Amino acid sequence: MACLPLSFPVSSRLSASVPCPAPAYRAPAALPAALPVLLLLVVLFQFFLFASPVSAQERIAAFARQLQSLEYAHGARIALAAHEVHSGRTLFFRASERVPFCSTFKVFLVAEILHRADVLTRDPQPGAHVRVQPEAQARNADQNPDQNPAEHPADSPDMQEQTGLLDRILTWTPEEEVAWSPVTQGRGTAGLSVAELCRAAITLSDNTATNVLLRLAGGPASLTRAVHLMGNQSFELADYEPALNREQRESSANTGTASGFLAGLRRVLLGDFLSRESRDRLLSWMRATETGRDRMAAGLPAGWQLAHKTGSGGGLVHDMGLLVSPEGRQILLVLFSRDARPEAGRRADSGVLLAAATRLLLQEWGYTGERDGRQE
Repeated sequence: MACLPLSFPVSSRLSASVPCPAPAYRAPAALPAALPVLLLLVVLFQFFLFASPVSAQERIAAFARQLQSLEYAHGARIALAAHEVHSGRTLFFRASERVPFCSTFKVFLVAEILHRADVLTRDPQPGAHVRVQPEAQARNADQNPDQNPAEHPADSPDMQEQTGLLDRILTWTPEEEVAWSPVTQGRGTAGLSVAELCRAAITLSDNTATNVLLRLAGGPASLTRAVHLMGNQSFELADYEPALNREQRESSANTGTASGFLAGLRRVLLGDFLSRESRDRLLSWMRATETGRDRMAAGLPAGWQLAHKTGSGGGLVHDMGLLVSPEGRQILLVLFSRDARPEAGRRADSGVLLAAATRLLLQEWGYTGERDGRQE
């Protein structure tokens, strides 16, 4: 009896074919018995090929709708960028929008100071020393970005060598003190060590400490170039505190993106930009942050740790850092928010918005707060 191959459609792009068996193995019941198995395989293949990606897209869309509901409830606009370290997955929501970053940039300023200390530790020769610029020269360098402060001759008369950088005492005048300086206020004559200034800039967001460190780093333009090397290509710093908090319409000055800040945090906190000792030092300061306890920290399950830096100004309320579950799972999270109301002013519940967004992210990724917070 003649035999023809049996074919049946699987999908619009795929067909399966069962060849005619050889005469020696012809068995009337064999082919019909195999059909249910083949059909089951076809159904499973179609499910995993077509249903799974659609489901993932639907979940992301649902997450975005939840964030939009938060925005509506709080009269704000959110930018979110998150990275789960062990799995490598990421989530972005308006992460490419430019936002004035306020005091969150202080993490990168302190990272640059620690990086310079690392360089001196590795190569303490006079020619390798990073130099301190007086304020006038630092500002002049900002106006001439092609001039690299670290490339000045070692015998330049208006430079000073930095040896034992973190232990060095820096001073400032009363006229250089600015608003919100809880650590440095009135202490300019005696001065503080570079390490103490770094801690003040991170834990209490001290603005005078920030400006003293920023001059040490060569000024806004010099720091901008350094932060680009950290992986944050969105970073554009143009001013000192407190002027950098003023939003400049039609300008990218003093702004960045959530995705750019996430990339910078990955390099600084988890990458090779800093030595392990400097990285641990920075994280210890970020864990000791005293500002913004109603933000990310309020959205974490019990037992989680947070190393973070906040930023605020006008209608802007930010938080970013490293979230660690009780069993050591790590998430980098950047949250920028701005008041969307025409009269733009900081809301009393602005921190509640960031806490709620933190909880939503953890729920989206399956963290429940039990044990390490993850539902396996």
